[in-house]
Amino acid sequence: MLEEVYSDHALSKSQCYRWFKKFQSGDFELDNEPHGKPPQKFEDAELQVLLDEDSTQMQEKLAKQLQKSSTDGHRLLCEAYGKHALSIKSCEYWFRRFKSGEFDTRDKERGGRPIKFEDAELEALLDEDSSQTQEEFAETLGVTQQAISNRLKVMGMVQKQGNWVPYELKPGNIERRICTCELLLKRQNRKGFLHRIVTGDERWIHYDNPKRRKSWVKPGHASTSTAKPNIHGKKLMLCIWWDQLGVIYYELLQPNETITGERYQQQLMRLSRALKIKRPLYAKRHDKVIYQHDNARPHVAKVVKETLKAL
Repeated sequence: MLEEVYSDHALSKSQCYRWFKKFQSGDFELDNEPHGKPPQKFEDAELQVLLDEDSTQMQEKLAKQLQKSSTDGHRLLCEAYGKHALSIKSCEYWFRRFKSGEFDTRDKERGGRPIKFEDAELEALLDEDSSQTQEEFAETLGVTQQAISNRLKVMGMVQKQGNWVPYELKPGNIERRICTCELLLKRQNRKGFLHRIVTGDERWIHYDNPKRRKSWVKPGHASTSTAKPNIHGKKLMLCIWWDQLGVIYYELLQPNETITGERYQQQLMRLSRALKIKRPLYAKRHDKVIYQHDNARPHVAKVVKETLKAL
């Protein structure tokens, strides 16, 4: 009769015989009987922890959580984290700790007394030579490299690459620059003069200006490379002058032209006319303009010095 009604979905003869035998004995429970494996045991502490987390859970849900094994946990971790998941041995270790009621995820201290050091010792080494590596600090203090790394993070220290400078200043040069800066600050506090400074400079403008950009690639693959601009390519020289309010005057030289003493003299005369037009307040003040430029050869030519005195 079952084959006539359900066709391919009907129970087999052995299954029909087992269920008929069960019904004849008065057992009308339709749930499958447990298999031959012994029931999994658990401690009351595990059930108490689940009840403390959420006491409204159904019995079926609690039973399902308590029956999870370390193998099931490892499989779930592998599905979620892939190659970054814990190993099966690590999963078994943590399952044993959790089942024993210990839920502290920090590693236990290993045998032997850990070597401690004060931050003052590390700060003294940083003051002495801040370019040392973590391994060198650890060797000096007799601790592990990880301990040094942790203390540096707590102290808020980060490692930065130093910048290149044209040359190293001698102590006399450093002291002279400090004194000059202090005098200028005192002068500014007595009577402001920064608004009177006009600065000029030159810069090459390249026609081709490639930019390096970050690109998203997979680990181990090279990013997109960018060729450096050709310093001998097509370019123009920009001559520009500005003050604290903005640009006052600029010129773009013709290709292959550069600055000479005579050309710089003419530019200064045109700059003087631009100042009178764009900054008429300079003419009303009694203080003169403070002109600032570098000591390139055209800037210190005799004709340029004479023109600056005249202006």
